Amino acid sequence: MVWIVVCIIAAVIICGWFAIGYVGFRTAICRGHELNINDREALKGTAWDQYYDEIQEGIAWINQQKAEDIYIQSEDGLKLHARLMDQPGAKGTVLMFHGYRTHPEVDFSASSHVYYECGNRIVHIDQRAAGKSEGKYIGFGVLESRDGCLWAQYIANRFGTDQKIILAGLSMGASTVLMSTAHHENKQVQINSSSGEILNVSMELPENVTGMVADSAFSSPYDIIKKRIRTTYHCKGTLLTIAIGIWSRLLAHYSLKELSVPEVMKNNTIPVLLVHGTADSNVPVEMTVKVAENCRASKKVLLVEGAEHGTGYLVDNEAYKNALREFCS
Repeated sequence: MVWIVVCIIAAVIICGWFAIGYVGFRTAICRGHELNINDREALKGTAWDQYYDEIQEGIAWINQQKAEDIYIQSEDGLKLHARLMDQPGAKGTVLMFHGYRTHPEVDFSASSHVYYECGNRIVHIDQRAAGKSEGKYIGFGVLESRDGCLWAQYIANRFGTDQKIILAGLSMGASTVLMSTAHHENKQVQINSSSGEILNVSMELPENVTGMVADSAFSSPYDIIKKRIRTTYHCKGTLLTIAIGIWSRLLAHYSLKELSVPEVMKNNTIPVLLVHGTADSNVPVEMTVKVAENCRASKKVLLVEGAEHGTGYLVDNEAYKNALREFCS
């Protein structure tokens, strides 16, 4: 009788843990509400609020540019969207990957014109499960990095392999960019492009990807989810993160530990500019420091003193712009 009671209690605890994990999975990984930069009240108390006017000015510049909506199909059949801002005589393309539940117009509001003025066309990508791109689950860079390879292949096919491609990302987008270097698969993937053309490409970055800009990257989905749980609920978060990871494997079909940016960087050969704010309360600056320590390729590190998450280009605009111009020109 005692053993029956013990088993029942254990079963209840396990089911409760699994149920809480599902709630965590739904909260963190399922497609959700995205940042509304036009809702000033919703931004109160956030890092964005202080720089609201500067962000709006950058968005206005973006909206003034002539843009083409482009689409590709992901490896798992999702229709992915981006906006291409071309310019006469462009010598390269910058693919820009936004962060968690936000928009490229927000994350790159102040920096887009710098890339553009360096003579590059720019592509604002709606990551899967965001914006006009399809998708039910956020991949925390694991799934998105595969999409990134296909976007780079699409651009290489459209504009030629003699033109350089730079990948730029903020927060989750930064991790996406860095993780994309991990894929070196011989299998051929079909891209259904905007024109209806079907391209057969490899699941890897093309050789004309000459650089990456990673601002406020986290080390892995597991690390950042656990960190956010610890910060929000003041607990270690290990058991809950494990439960979320189980649901991620079952429903979203990826592991929270599938890719680690510091480990990926041990084999990276593409030059990288790493940026992080020293006062980042969302993604610890130590994560970028670890990435830099492990990076095999040439790298430059810009740590912006006192900058909160993703605000380095607003806090120290001159240093950030100079770093971008040096890296992207």
